[in-house]
Amino acid sequence: MSKRWQKFTSRALFLALVGALLFGAWARGVARAQDDPQDPQAALAIQLVAASDQFADFLATYPDWQGWAEQNDGDWWYVEFWSEAADEWLGNALVNIQTGEISESFVPRPLSAEEYATWQPRVQQYALDDAEVQTLLGDPSQWDIWTDYDRWEAHWYVDFMHGLDHYVAIVSVDTNDAGEQVLVLDDLYDANEMEAERRERANRDEAVALAYESEGVWDALDGHDDWTTYVEPMEENVYSVEFVAGGQELFHAVVNIAEGTILETAP
Repeated sequence: MSKRWQKFTSRALFLALVGALLFGAWARGVARAQDDPQDPQAALAIQLVAASDQFADFLATYPDWQGWAEQNDGDWWYVEFWSEAADEWLGNALVNIQTGEISESFVPRPLSAEEYATWQPRVQQYALDDAEVQTLLGDPSQWDIWTDYDRWEAHWYVDFMHGLDHYVAIVSVDTNDAGEQVLVLDDLYDANEMEAERRERANRDEAVALAYESEGVWDALDGHDDWTTYVEPMEENVYSVEFVAGGQELFHAVVNIAEGTILETAP
């Protein structure tokens, strides 16, 4: 068979697949992501991804799955899936509706029972063999160790707990140049410090949101599209929030996030 004929045949098969997918989308009404009917290209993008090897079996476990698509760049479309019944996001991908190529895709697929049983002890021992982990733990037998897979992040968590101490190792399964699956320690952190950082970020976000409710803030920001907020703690639950543009302070507020009150504003 000539290369020209092979190319023609592949193109013909792809066009046949496109036609079948479009008809299926129309007949079954599976392109259901928006209240308004989707255009044929969006329906095609959804179906190309949904019918792919990576997504087909997984979506089949969610009979109510819905897809949403928007044009990303030319023939490339961004597609997301979710299930209302399970209240779960089911993955995303970029797809070229002319070639059927799929890139930058992710499916939050859980491990099978066999995969979990195979990898869980290997991951835990791998983390325990790490030199930094050994330094932190000292005697591992004195620590409670819990290892589990996070399908949303596609990596393993290994928790080490002793009294108030809590450390977490993040381990992923990668494929090396030889095509072999290998374990990699991506991160090791103090969970208590991480939690404190998360709480502080949340407090700062809450302080900014409360400052936006200040009387006169929008008048002060009017005419400025590039302002930045700076947040500083003053005392427990009390934060100072500055709105600055071009090196000039436009507005200032002091808020109490525990009480949800605005203590002071200027100008």
